[in-house]
Amino acid sequence: MGVGARGRAQRASGRPRTLRGLAASLARALASGGSGSLLAAALVSAIASGCSGPPPARPPRPARPPAAAPSPCPPEPPALERDASVPGRRFAYGLHLAPLPNLLYQLDCVSGAVVCARVVFREFWGARGLDAGDEAALSAWKALRTRHGGELKRLDVAPVTLPLLAPAGAFDLGERQRLAGLLARAPGAYEASIALLSADADARRLGEIVRRFEPRFLGWWRSRGFAAGSASFDAFARRLADPFFDATLERAARFYEAELPPGPLLDVHLVVQPASPRQLTAAFQLERYAIVEAPEGRPIEGLLGVVAHEAFHYFFSRMPNERKAALIGRVVASDDPFAAASYGVFDEAVARALGNGVVAQHYEPPESFARSMARNDPREPYREASAVGRALFPSMAGFLERGASASSDEFVRAYLAAARSTYEGGRPRPLDYLHAPVLVADPRFAAAAERLRDASNAGFPTLREYAAFDDEARGFVGERPFVSAALLVPAGGASAALDGLAAPAKHRAAMAALAGRARGFVYALPRTPKSYAFVFAAGDVKAMGELVERFVALSAMREGALVELAK
Repeated sequence: MGVGARGRAQRASGRPRTLRGLAASLARALASGGSGSLLAAALVSAIASGCSGPPPARPPRPARPPAAAPSPCPPEPPALERDASVPGRRFAYGLHLAPLPNLLYQLDCVSGAVVCARVVFREFWGARGLDAGDEAALSAWKALRTRHGGELKRLDVAPVTLPLLAPAGAFDLGERQRLAGLLARAPGAYEASIALLSADADARRLGEIVRRFEPRFLGWWRSRGFAAGSASFDAFARRLADPFFDATLERAARFYEAELPPGPLLDVHLVVQPASPRQLTAAFQLERYAIVEAPEGRPIEGLLGVVAHEAFHYFFSRMPNERKAALIGRVVASDDPFAAASYGVFDEAVARALGNGVVAQHYEPPESFARSMARNDPREPYREASAVGRALFPSMAGFLERGASASSDEFVRAYLAAARSTYEGGRPRPLDYLHAPVLVADPRFAAAAERLRDASNAGFPTLREYAAFDDEARGFVGERPFVSAALLVPAGGASAALDGLAAPAKHRAAMAALAGRARGFVYALPRTPKSYAFVFAAGDVKAMGELVERFVALSAMREGALVELAK
């Protein structure tokens, strides 16, 4: 309860509140999860128990028989959350550890609503007696957390059309929902925030699910989770203040030409990962808010490169539009025929070269860093970007020291050369053209579209999705000929797709022949010498799934028929 609200209430009543009335009011404030709930809890406890601090000085009074001494106040419960502002030489950093954001993250993770070290958290909750009712609640959680989507855009500035997709300052609704969970410290506050980003009924149901899991979570948080998080908190506080970390982020901000808002450069929120033998962790950047899984009982030095990596995505999103235009203009003007395909992993590859390279090399043990640089596991998520990042890494420190920018001709040439060096057989695969694409998928093919999206690691903010190749989709694709596109259409819809793409007659004839002899096919239609439209045509869901799987496995790129399913 705010001071102003309390003052107004007292003036309206015309008399002071009684202790009983004050306790009741504070209890209501606590139940509401309002901004003063922690203070209210302490005062309610004090009033209910009758304990108090030292009495105020009073005039002497006549002697009276000694009375029983009041019960001493019980010791205050230990704090279960921590917040700190960490000053660096150039920037300031926020550091946060709190139980409710940790629980909400775990529910997102275990339910499959977000990407995370899911197997670790599933094992943790499995040890806490997950039953059929819990699994049903988790399924409901995922559905509620993922049913609302879209972007929030500024209406007071004209949109900028760039030849390739880039972070454009739009806000993803799903990310805003995650921020609501990250910043809430009381269940009531979370419900109020999430209701503004979804629906009241959804928020209430999410609150019910939180209350279902909260007792088991808080038992672990009190017994060991908070202590483990505090150890990571102290270690992060030391490293965020380290001059090397601060100076590297300053140089990286200049490299990206980022326009950064006032306030802390980063707000780092720690998620305690329960003890596990698995070597898995995850980190995310939501605008200036960083989320990092900190494994219980492990040093945090291996996480600093990951935190920096995610910060560099944020820096790229803050690059002014004119600098993005300069960067992309150099890509499309390049005489490298694979330049647009290589650009598809630009954001991720550069962040890896800087974060998992320059920063990680400083903090990780040499043997561990050497192993990570040498790793070339085909099962590695986004291994294409990792390969380009490793190829780019040896030159990255030099670019930072010289004050080069990401949009400079010098860096764009170096980046494209590094990307070319990673292509097996000297040229991109078909999938490499779809890392930053337009995806048009008939709703009946949603599962196949998700598989294609996951395989190509395409996602916000460098993915544009449509449910039909309608006027809006055609306009967007038509304005961006250098952006490759994937169109998943029913067998009879291929001709309409060709109309929207203004396909030449020879390609229309070739696709008509395919449609006559195959139960499904993938056709690569050149858009420019650097980009393609891939038309996936199938008569049923099963055939579309097969087309996507075979497309993902292709190693050679050519125009024309790429996959053909015999009747």
